[in-house]
Amino acid sequence: MINTTNWKKFRVGDLFNHIGKTAVIDPASKRPYKDETYSVPALSSTVINNSFGYYANPKEHNIINRHCLSVTSNGDAGKVYFQNQPFVIAQDAYVIYLKDDDRENVYLFMACALEKLLMPKYSYNNKAGWNKVKDEIIELPAKNDQPDFDYMEKYIEEIKLKYINKLEKENNENIDKALKITGLSYQDLNKDLTVKPADRYEEFRVGDLF
Repeated sequence: MINTTNWKKFRVGDLFNHIGKTAVIDPASKRPYKDETYSVPALSSTVINNSFGYYANPKEHNIINRHCLSVTSNGDAGKVYFQNQPFVIAQDAYVIYLKDDDRENVYLFMACALEKLLMPKYSYNNKAGWNKVKDEIIELPAKNDQPDFDYMEKYIEEIKLKYINKLEKENNENIDKALKITGLSYQDLNKDLTVKPADRYEEFRVGDLF
């Protein structure tokens, strides 16, 4: 169990900057799958696919391309997702990014802590808009009265390594997928192995395969 002895309270708006809607998408322009024109995921209130509801044309909208967290403001309000690929914000969601750190593991830690704070408070009838969320008080690991981002980084790294080690001991066939998702390698496990990639990857429409 995580030790919260040295945790302190912080105002969410003091830790994050905010980005609102970046795309106004005509319903006729929505695409359920990616193609050459409609190639950028559009963020909405859906709770599947990391909150991406469909694809949009990147030439028509302002693209966000950075580590950040998306917060669902409507529907299942208060859901928080880590984003690390280019996308646009279409509806019922917004993006926040840390003022003082940009590491993936830190964002993963913050996503869990923030969702635990928001989900019990917000709902369809009490939307989790930024004007409310920015004044929420969140408890986080702290050092010298500041958020301890290094601790968050190491904590998530440890979770990833424990998971990979478990798969390895079980000879689980999903270990290569897990390594790719976590950003780890066999070298991180002190193994004299390398992950051999496929010769080539291409994109396919799911409906053409099934």
